Amino acid sequence: MTDLNEEVLINHERTEIKSPLRKKKRMNRKRKRTPEVRHAYNAKHDQFRRDASHRQKKSQQVKNAEKKMGRNDIGSSPSIFQTASVVETNLNPDSIRRQKPSFLSIDVSKDKPTPGEMYSLESNQCGAPKSRLTAHRPLSSQLDKKIIPGIHPDCDPQIADLIAEKGYTYIANAEGRAQILADKNGTIFFVKAERPAGWDEIAHRVHLIIKEIRKKISNTEEQHRPAATSNRHKFPSDCLQIMFGLIFPHAGQGPHCQNVDPFFQPILEELLENAWMQKYINYITGCFRAWFRRHAFVYEEVMRRLGVGSDVKANIFKNSLFCGTTFNLGPVGVTVRHRDSRNLVGGLCMIGVLGDFDHRTSGHFIMEEAKTIMELRSGDVVFMPSAGITHMNAGLRSGESRASIVQYTSGDLFRWIWQGKKMLPENEAKLKAGIRAAEGSKRWEEMYSFFPTLMELEEVKDRGDGLLGFQDGLLKENILSGKSLLFPSETRLEL
Repeated sequence: MTDLNEEVLINHERTEIKSPLRKKKRMNRKRKRTPEVRHAYNAKHDQFRRDASHRQKKSQQVKNAEKKMGRNDIGSSPSIFQTASVVETNLNPDSIRRQKPSFLSIDVSKDKPTPGEMYSLESNQCGAPKSRLTAHRPLSSQLDKKIIPGIHPDCDPQIADLIAEKGYTYIANAEGRAQILADKNGTIFFVKAERPAGWDEIAHRVHLIIKEIRKKISNTEEQHRPAATSNRHKFPSDCLQIMFGLIFPHAGQGPHCQNVDPFFQPILEELLENAWMQKYINYITGCFRAWFRRHAFVYEEVMRRLGVGSDVKANIFKNSLFCGTTFNLGPVGVTVRHRDSRNLVGGLCMIGVLGDFDHRTSGHFIMEEAKTIMELRSGDVVFMPSAGITHMNAGLRSGESRASIVQYTSGDLFRWIWQGKKMLPENEAKLKAGIRAAEGSKRWEEMYSFFPTLMELEEVKDRGDGLLGFQDGLLKENILSGKSLLFPSETRLEL
């Protein structure tokens, strides 16, 4: 019997013997291959390497395109443009040219509508004119109905009136696909974003968060509850709101954060840190960059020029391109006829729809100048120029609820930058107001030129790169050189 050292030595010798034998067998196999076999073998492996290289290159191209589009974990991809549904409207851009001497729009209360043209909610307590569009309405069996093909029989009867009497266009919800509206010149002014895989779960989670906040408020003793809403002219009196983010400056100070009710402060902090909310905001940012690249660049430039500190950034969602956010918690989150006059005229706002309602019968999104009525489901995200287009919602049926998340940037922030990041004395303010008034028409044309066109949409479909209507060099040059009327040069400020 051998000891341990002898056994190790024997195994080592066997290994040395086997190793040359294995090598010899491999060499013999190679010698048996004919030239034709070797050629086919090498060609097969060369093709495999080429295919792998091509796949890697294609994957990198897609990643680069998605990176440029601002795609996040479930963000938009170049394919959204191929499947988008297009509706061309008769909207005349001149009908939404609502430029004040400043960067703001004109409030709807300054309009002089003809009798019967003003729609609002009967439950609204702010003194606005009333109409038959109500926040909660009875079932259709209790109402006189007009039957219109393509419209759900239980739809709000006022929707049928607008279609039959006012010539409005009804747009059914294209579930999952993006839907875009263009004006009579082919300019895209409205986009309902696609719903990618995984989006329904995120929207559902965000809706649960809003319902939980509503429940927390309802369970709080009445004397400790926050004020119902700060926008009573837009929503019913029982619609709760949380407004936060960067707002317009006041005398003696620059832009500052919206004052939040102490009751909402811990809720706000949780919202800003919530993982599902961040996924929601990330996707909105990706869609904004995908569909409205020029606007997104301008809004990013505002953020950069404001130079906000960490204390302000703590009240803005990470990765968001909008300075302000409003949570309309509901339960009756339907708006009256209005325009968001303090938003940047010619700019965009995002509206995210959430709730427990039937989109075929309730909560339709109505745009007056475009004469369109669109079905919006819970989870839908839309972008539109809310300062220029007068909009409202149809009512809900009994037992239904609706909420929304709105993001925007105030026109006052643009004006503050235009004034050299300062509040002006009265005499200087009058002088600057005169300059702004003279430039108002050109500023509107510049802002409206940022919207993409149907022609650009066809071009991006052909290219397949996902870059819709973005002339990076020209836009940057105009803004950074002071040619833009949104960010003028220092020489103009010194006039």
